Amino acid sequence: MQVAGVRRRNLLAIRDEVAESSGAAAGNKLMRVVSALFAWVVDREWIEVNPVSRIKALAEGHLRPWSAAEYDRVLPQLPADLRRVFVLARHTGQRRSDLVAMRWSQYDGQAIRLTRQKTGKALVIPATPQLQAELAEWPRSEAAQILITARGQPCSAQRLTTRIRKTVAAIGPAFAGLNAHGLRKLAATTLAEAGCSEHEIAAITGHGTLAMVRLYTRSAR
Repeated sequence: MQVAGVRRRNLLAIRDEVAESSGAAAGNKLMRVVSALFAWVVDREWIEVNPVSRIKALAEGHLRPWSAAEYDRVLPQLPADLRRVFVLARHTGQRRSDLVAMRWSQYDGQAIRLTRQKTGKALVIPATPQLQAELAEWPRSEAAQILITARGQPCSAQRLTTRIRKTVAAIGPAFAGLNAHGLRKLAATTLAEAGCSEHEIAAITGHGTLAMVRLYTRSAR
């Protein structure tokens, strides 16, 4: 669109789509970035009014974690490529961007060594016996990434977000609202229930503070 033709309704539609797939915080962050962009445009007199001005922020809440029971119910109903995403997320506790970036060369049969995309923090994630068994059976293509699509191409983090949301919602209304980030919380909760300390959990998930670890494991028994 031409800059002068952008209206609030256009930006709100984009924000709402992002919020639906990635959460209210992502939608609000998008609006802050777009507002800064249009402030620059106004300052140079391309337009007179910033269309983002006075748009109220969405109420932000914490994304709901998956429970182990929900995971077990959904997993058998997923297509093979999406099932691999769920298994890898459950057993490593990583963000979508780090999941899709994982390469076979980072796995030595015992652990996965990676550098987190967001923070640059190096992690060594022990592979559970279940994950080792899964990885031994997963297909490998010309793509170096562990996670590939049904066509053998590398996965996209953004497309995963949308696909997971739509797929789990189609399985049943009880799963509506659950997303990929909730699997990260499930991984942290699983570690806590296995008796791991907060420091041990952070060493695997990559959380920068123990406060975040406590937030992610609130549902642990």
